[in-house]
Amino acid sequence: MEMATETQRLEALAREWEWPQALSRSFKGPPKSEADLEKRKEHKLEVKQFLANLTAEQRNMLIPPKTKTTKASEKKKNTGNTAKPNNKGGAPSKKRRDQRREAAQETLEVLNTGQYHTEDGRLVSIEQELQASVEGTRLCRPADLLEESLIRKATTFQGQSCLEVHNETTFAGARALLQRNAARVCVLNFASAKSPGGGFLNGAKAQEEDLALRSGLYACLSRGNGVADYYTENQTTRDGIYTHHMIYSPDVPVFREDGEVGRFLEVPCQVSIITSPAPNATVFQQKNTRVRSKKHVTKQTNPPDDMPAEYWQIFQERIRHVLHVAIANGHSNLVLGAWGCGVFGNDPAKVAQLFATELQAVAGHLEAVRFSIWAGDRVDDPNLVAFQRQFA
Repeated sequence: MEMATETQRLEALAREWEWPQALSRSFKGPPKSEADLEKRKEHKLEVKQFLANLTAEQRNMLIPPKTKTTKASEKKKNTGNTAKPNNKGGAPSKKRRDQRREAAQETLEVLNTGQYHTEDGRLVSIEQELQASVEGTRLCRPADLLEESLIRKATTFQGQSCLEVHNETTFAGARALLQRNAARVCVLNFASAKSPGGGFLNGAKAQEEDLALRSGLYACLSRGNGVADYYTENQTTRDGIYTHHMIYSPDVPVFREDGEVGRFLEVPCQVSIITSPAPNATVFQQKNTRVRSKKHVTKQTNPPDDMPAEYWQIFQERIRHVLHVAIANGHSNLVLGAWGCGVFGNDPAKVAQLFATELQAVAGHLEAVRFSIWAGDRVDDPNLVAFQRQFA
C-alpha cells in the first residue's frame, strides 16, 4: 500500500478493521455448537490483539469514544445552549472521506450504466470495454502459477529493461508508460485479501481504493468469473500470509483523473490489473511473536526486523507469480510499487530487494518496469527512499 501521511495510515487501519466488525456482526445469538463457540473465542482474541497494537489515536479513530451523558442537573444549567455537541469521533478527514464515498457511488453508477458525462457535458461510453474486461477477468490459482511454462512462449526483448522509481500514483505511472507508446500496460493492485475494492465504497483511501474509484476494477472483482474463490480462500487464513490466489483483469477502462476525487477523463485509457494481497507482516507478528492467553496480550508496536526466512520465501514466491502472470498474458510494461510496505508493515528495503531478484530472472521478457510510490511532498518517505536506493 502506498501510504504518504498519517491520516492515510489511519484510514488504511479502518479498512483492516472492517472485516473483524463484519465477522462480529455474524455472531448473533448463542453459539450453535462447540466449534462455533471456539471460533467466537478465537475471533475475540484476534480483535483484542489487533486493538492492543494500536495507539490511542488509532483506537479512537476506529472506535469513536462515547459522548458523555449530560446529567439532568447540568441540562438545567445549560438550557440556553441549544447547540449540539461536536463529536468528531477521532476522524480528522471526515469531509474528504464523505467526498470519496460520494464519488464511489458515482463510480458505481458508471459501472452499472457503462457511461459517464465529462465536465463539459459530453457523454463517454465505456460499456463495450468494461464488458470485455469483466468477461476476461479470471482467477489464477496457486497450482496454475507454479507452471514455469507460463512464460516460455512469451516475447523476449534485446537489451536492458528500463527500470524507474517515481513519486506518483499507480495510474499516473501507467499513463506515463502509455504516453511513451508502451503496449498493454499492466499494474499491480495491492489488494485486500477479503473485500473487493477494500474500503472503496466507504470512502477509504489506499492504493486499491484509489484504483477502484478511478476505473472498472470493482466491476471485475465483483462480477468476474470465478473470482469469489479468491476471497473465500483468503478468508480462511488467519496468519496474515494469505494465499497465492490472484485475479487477472485485462484492459480495464480508467476514467478518472488523479486527485482527491478526480474529474472524469475526456478520453479514458485501458490498463490491465493483477489483484493480489501482499503478506501482512503486522498480522503475522501478532500471531507468532506475542505472548498470548485468554486474559493477557503482550503489546508490540513495531514488528521486529528478524522475520523468519520462510515468510520472505513466501513473499518472494508471490512476487514471482505476479511477474509470471503479467508476462504470460503478453505484458512487457509493468507498474509495481512498495507492495505491503504501508499498514502491512513489511520492510521496504527487503521488499525492494526481493523485487530486484525476481525482476532479474525475467529481465528478458520486460521492456519497462516502473515503481510508482506515492509519497506526496515527503521526499524522505521510507518506502520511496528504499526503492530509489535499490534501483538507483
